[in-house]
Amino acid sequence: MASANLSYPGSRWWKFDFHTHTPASGDYGHGDESCRGIKPEDWLRKAMASGLDCVAVTDHNSGGWIDKLKAKNEELRGRDAKPDWYKDLTIFPGVEITVAGSKGRVHLLAVFDPSCDGNKVTAVLGACGITSGHGDEQNTATQGLDFRGVVDKIKAEGGIAIPAHIDGKKGLLEGVTSLNPELKKSLAAVDAAEFVELDKFDDADPQLKMAMRHLAKLQGSDSHKPGGIGKRYSWIKMGKPSIEGLRLALLDHGFCVKHQDEEDPNRLPDIFLSNITIRDMRHCGRVSGRPFTLALHPRFNSLIGGRGAGKSTVLESIRIALRRDQGLDTEAPSIKNRLEQFMALSSPQPSSRGVMLESTEILLQLHRRGVDYRLRWKYGGQGVALEQKTDGEWQATDAGEIKARFPVNVFSQRQIDELASNPRGLLNIVDRSAEVNRSEWNSRWKSVQSRFLQLREQKRELSRRLADEPRVRAQLKDLENDLKQYEKKAMARYSSGIKSVAGKKTPCRMS
Repeated sequence: MASANLSYPGSRWWKFDFHTHTPASGDYGHGDESCRGIKPEDWLRKAMASGLDCVAVTDHNSGGWIDKLKAKNEELRGRDAKPDWYKDLTIFPGVEITVAGSKGRVHLLAVFDPSCDGNKVTAVLGACGITSGHGDEQNTATQGLDFRGVVDKIKAEGGIAIPAHIDGKKGLLEGVTSLNPELKKSLAAVDAAEFVELDKFDDADPQLKMAMRHLAKLQGSDSHKPGGIGKRYSWIKMGKPSIEGLRLALLDHGFCVKHQDEEDPNRLPDIFLSNITIRDMRHCGRVSGRPFTLALHPRFNSLIGGRGAGKSTVLESIRIALRRDQGLDTEAPSIKNRLEQFMALSSPQPSSRGVMLESTEILLQLHRRGVDYRLRWKYGGQGVALEQKTDGEWQATDAGEIKARFPVNVFSQRQIDELASNPRGLLNIVDRSAEVNRSEWNSRWKSVQSRFLQLREQKRELSRRLADEPRVRAQLKDLENDLKQYEKKAMARYSSGIKSVAGKKTPCRMS
């Protein structure tokens, strides 16, 4: 899998922390007063360092820091020279509301569109009876509204209501083991909930599990210190970060919500098409002298339109640029004939079915194992066939065998229908697909095999040496013992010589 290049159109996965706090919460820092002096830029730096794409700022009964963070985030985004740690981050204004109920207080997250500000949060809190005590979750709570009433107020303002740590302290399901009518209605009023333990209710009462089945399971850090931001998060699939995108993702949570700590779900296939440009074709790429350009998603694209909208033009242009017009004689002869008509040079007569002009050009960009390529096709075959993007510039490179280097299958609806009528048609496609890049795989296989044999040889040599280790160690030990003996004897002789010299009398000479 190639690392993600997130410039493509369509949906992608966004790393989202749904529950964070700032000094606007009275218990921020949990007694560590040094945390309360944090600046908005430092708070954002912690969020960006954790790799988040989106963050919901959800202080206790307060939106006091939302505008500060949004202003600083915009200022950072607008800098010409951004800090090394900068990462694009979308702030979702929110709040953690303390809901007073008959059975105690429950915490409820409210999340709003990134275009909203702190005034939106203040207005919602006021509608719920909270006009003072902002930031205090111990002594401040809603008045005159039950859980479902607060949810309705949030929805009326375009927000999404998410029960906070639903399975934990002050959560909607804290201590709950069975379902009752009031709880059933409360669960039905929301589409998602923040869970401390995602599998907490896997073995719960069947009725309770059924009432929770529609809930999207989300995770948030509930960070009350800077270092906790982004410690827990969810991956959300959206086109762009917005409240509507989030709402749709939560409704389709089986496909649009993920929980994983290591692998980035935005990782892409080794090979994918990224862009096609058509210039000066008879019915395409000639308006005001501008080419027709279509950006493509790396995983799935759908062209929808009526007859004559240009769907086939795009498909056949891709086929031509990839040089997949070859080999159709035996696989799909009727498609071959239609493609020849499509590629025929257009004549002045209206009856001409050809779409090509002498100046027609097709550019197809594709990504292959971390490298961007551009296939170029011109009528008559003149010019460069393949370019590679190096240091941001397109440079001509050897094309080689394009079909082998870029294994892409192209099938039109008519071609699929024709293949279906041939008993061997699908099998031929499967067999051919199995042989795609065969030479490349053989080369890789030989390289891996050679490396394996080298390692085996090294292993045998090391094993041989290790097998001789006891004998070598024994010899070393003998040598060490011999050296000790020599040292002892040498020291004994040396000591004896000193004693002899010390005891010898030197005669005196008398004059």
